[in-house]
Amino acid sequence: MINIDELTQDYVGRWVKYKKSMLGRIKWWNEKRIFVVFDCGDDWENYRKFLAIGINPDLLTFAKRVGLAGAKK
Repeated sequence: MINIDELTQDYVGRWVKYKKSMLGRIKWWNEKRIFVVFDCGDDWENYRKFLAIGINPDLLTFAKRVGLAGAKK
């Protein structure tokens, strides 16, 4: 679970895990949802250009760097 109230701009781009299986990067958030990019054609340097899905923060956890080409922390 991620607490939205504790997020700062430093969390943009952080890796998160959804339901223990899907990995993505935080693009932005509002008071209810965290918007995460899960699919960017392996172009993680430009993930901000891709569609983000709004996820309930109770379903997300922070993840470490993933083993994808071009992926960074």
